[in-house]
Amino acid sequence: MTTPAVIDWRTQPHLIERPAVIPMSWDEYIAWNHEGGLVDWIDGEAHLYVSTSSEHQRIIQFIVHLIEVYVRVTNAGQYRTAPYAMRAAGRPGGRGREPDIILVLTEHLGRMGPKFMEGPADLVVEVISEDDPKRDLREKFAEYEAAGVREYWTIDSRPGSRVAAFHVRDGLTGHFVAAPTPDGVFTSALLPGFWVRLAWLWDESAVPLRCASEMLGRERLLALLD
Repeated sequence: MTTPAVIDWRTQPHLIERPAVIPMSWDEYIAWNHEGGLVDWIDGEAHLYVSTSSEHQRIIQFIVHLIEVYVRVTNAGQYRTAPYAMRAAGRPGGRGREPDIILVLTEHLGRMGPKFMEGPADLVVEVISEDDPKRDLREKFAEYEAAGVREYWTIDSRPGSRVAAFHVRDGLTGHFVAAPTPDGVFTSALLPGFWVRLAWLWDESAVPLRCASEMLGRERLLALLD
């Protein structure tokens, strides 16, 4: 359903029904306080999507906790969560996305501005949207690959799915290739020492700090407290 004409998206974002498509410029999109929810900017239009599920949010929070501990231990870079826009192509007119999670290595922090990121993150994580899975699995996959994202993780937690896919950039072709997960473990090629058991993602009782301790070692976590 599109936005009724009587609603002014600039002053009444809480009245806009989702999904919706609203014509606006890039500058308007960046300045707009849309009061939560996922919003992408595509070819002169803001696309507002339906709210995420509880399971969607749980998995995002779990991964964020692991990344938070990792970057604090290693000083590898910085991360952001939606809503923080990324124009991966790094050029005017490029599409603006709000990935669930991005991580930017220290050497690329100059790409990050106060309101949006101009250029690709090194790592992008998307938990598959129930309303339109192809958006994450096809459209964003192609955009992120073309723009230079180095790792792209997609977590599909929809009922009956529970599939995690990890794509890394091939050094020869420049394309994403699926990373192996021997014994149900993914090891990042981008982040030294970062790995995750796939079973953690589906286990509602998994404690992020305990998982991080297994990943990085108890001594490294305790060093954060010194």
